[in-house]
Amino acid sequence: MPQKHPNLIIHTIILVLIIACGLNICYPCASQALDKKTLSTESSLEEIGTQKSSTRIFYDYSIERQALPRTEELKGKYRSFSVFIPKKDTALPKPPFPVAVLIPGFFRSGTQMRNNAEYLVKRGFIVLTPNLSRILLFHKHRMHNVQTVVDELAWLSEQNKVSGSTLEGVVDSSRVALLGHCSGGAVCIEVLLAAQKANIPIHTFVSNDTVAWSKSLPHMSSIAPMDVLSLRSEPGLCNEGGIALKYLNRLKFPFEDIVVKGAGHCDGENPTNFGCLCVCFQSSHAKYRDVFQLLTYLYFRDSLKAPAIWSPTASFTQISQLLESKDKIATKWHTPDKTIVQTNSAKPEVSN
Repeated sequence: MPQKHPNLIIHTIILVLIIACGLNICYPCASQALDKKTLSTESSLEEIGTQKSSTRIFYDYSIERQALPRTEELKGKYRSFSVFIPKKDTALPKPPFPVAVLIPGFFRSGTQMRNNAEYLVKRGFIVLTPNLSRILLFHKHRMHNVQTVVDELAWLSEQNKVSGSTLEGVVDSSRVALLGHCSGGAVCIEVLLAAQKANIPIHTFVSNDTVAWSKSLPHMSSIAPMDVLSLRSEPGLCNEGGIALKYLNRLKFPFEDIVVKGAGHCDGENPTNFGCLCVCFQSSHAKYRDVFQLLTYLYFRDSLKAPAIWSPTASFTQISQLLESKDKIATKWHTPDKTIVQTNSAKPEVSN
């Protein structure tokens, strides 16, 4: 007899495994052992063929912890988020800065996006990392998370106009990118749909090993054309065998798909911790996390036309070609007519 709720069953199994591992899921930063073993980003990038910058100039930044007001519908404590804000620097490009929203996955918090956020803010992005409800098994919790992200985007835009705000005049609300890992990618898909209805512009989406919700499948074709990168680890338990493509193939415009060879699901987080490793039965390595991080940054930078203030100044396409030549990644374009072409060619055009 066919299963009616496969995602619910899989998530229930994962929950049991978490409990069996004896992990404190409410405090994901409790295990920092892996962070101390993480290789520096630069040493890993040298290994894959990019060059370190001869001049190390990055933005300094501040971090603000914020919380949206609770509403009748959106109760509970999962309305908090962190905002990473570049500080103005006369030696670097002036604001306004593009926006990147990094959404963590199942039972995770913004902590699992901290390193990615710091990497982006130092290179001229305002970065928002939500702490959403980690209970994602039911429609109510899921849609609360979607509305919370939409509200946070509206908050950013409003703060840009508030006199005396640390965000006054520095937010470019016309250049917004989303990244979602695992079920965070599922949240992103629904945010894209909700943002379209609310006329909130989102230009770019990086699907980081997304495990989407079945309710989203019929609506994928409604997503308006935008820049979409599918960034995946090898098929495995926690990405449901690379299920993201089942959903993204419903898009009515081309998207790029990259598999980081040898990487596991937890490599999409940065930092990860033993919670993810225990559940997914995979190790995590800095060399893979660095590739996810670098490609995300370059894709955001090029898609949103942000300044290249750090080496490599080469484009996302050039670096992905280099990584592919070194057998670090596998790349393809997926098109609406179901043909697949190599990324090395120009971006496919969608016929009207």
